[in-house]
Amino acid sequence: MSESGATTWPARIADEAALEDLMTTPDEALRASLARVDGDIIVLGVGGKMGPTLAGLAKRAAPAKRVVGVARFSDPRMRDKLTAWGVETIQCDLLDRAAVAALPRLPNVVFMAGRKFGAVGGPRRARARYRPRPPQDPDPQKHEPGGAGGARGGV
Repeated sequence: MSESGATTWPARIADEAALEDLMTTPDEALRASLARVDGDIIVLGVGGKMGPTLAGLAKRAAPAKRVVGVARFSDPRMRDKLTAWGVETIQCDLLDRAAVAALPRLPNVVFMAGRKFGAVGGPRRARARYRPRPPQDPDPQKHEPGGAGGARGGV
């Protein structure tokens, strides 16, 4: 950081590790903001494109807080990296209601789950990701277009 408080950027970023270090280095404003936040943080969908950086940044900005990253972790290297950064990890499919119900109840939730842009196929799974459903609903079919919930899907 410069004397004016502005971030100084390197002329060249040597490698991926240097980029990750730069992207997860918090400034004093973020440290102060997270210090005012009561409780720990859970990041749902931490295994995507932005989740690891966000979780690592949060942990570095508030090292005393518990930062929990939740994802399917189809690539175990991502889980290992987050663990090395001090982020607690939980393997969970967010479409599995029982697994979601077993997650720790933390006061600060960051929802990062979604489908990759350009992903093809699986439209039902994509709709499930982006369409909220009542938590006690035993019949997810009624929320499908044309189902018992009507043309708007009952939501």
